Amino acid sequence: MDTIKNWYLLDSEEEYDRAVARYEELKTTKKGEEEHKEKMLLVHLISDY
Repeated sequence: MDTIKNWYLLDSEEEYDRAVARYEELKTTKKGEEEHKEKMLLVHLISDY
């Protein structure tokens, strides 16, 4: 899966699916790790969709 560093509001089912897949890759990251902020952003974007 390609890493997307710049996430935006999810506007389609395809974007939602990509976000969920990326979250699955990051879900075990812990606070202080480089990708933790991306994980937290994905949580918000997914829940808002």
